[in-house]
Amino acid sequence: MARQWLHPVWDEMLALPESFSSAQRVRLARVLEAGMLTTGEASDQEWLARIESAAQANPRDPTLQYLAGMACLHRGLWGRAQMLLAQAARSLQDDGLRRHAWRALAQLAEQRGDEAAAAQAWKRAADAGAG
Repeated sequence: MARQWLHPVWDEMLALPESFSSAQRVRLARVLEAGMLTTGEASDQEWLARIESAAQANPRDPTLQYLAGMACLHRGLWGRAQMLLAQAARSLQDDGLRRHAWRALAQLAEQRGDEAAAAQAWKRAADAGAG
């Protein structure tokens, strides 16, 4: 139900990005991300498509890249998640989102058995927390 309420806000943010502050965009991303953990399959597919479409249409928007990466991560699309989160992590201005992106990248690297990449990502996550 929350996503239904957020749908018009999402559409407005995409249509009029200048009408949303950076903090509002980050908050919307956090709310949508939190909802990814508690919704059903059909809703997830619909929002994954919506989020990925927005990220592809706005490749320089790190918040959308982050959100698309986290949506892919929650759906088990590891390779796509890694690519999107790596793009976002380098450009995100919000410390919390940047830290969360690096943590997700560290966990993905650990799943692949790439301990060097995992250690680097954990370090960057810690640095984002200090910044």
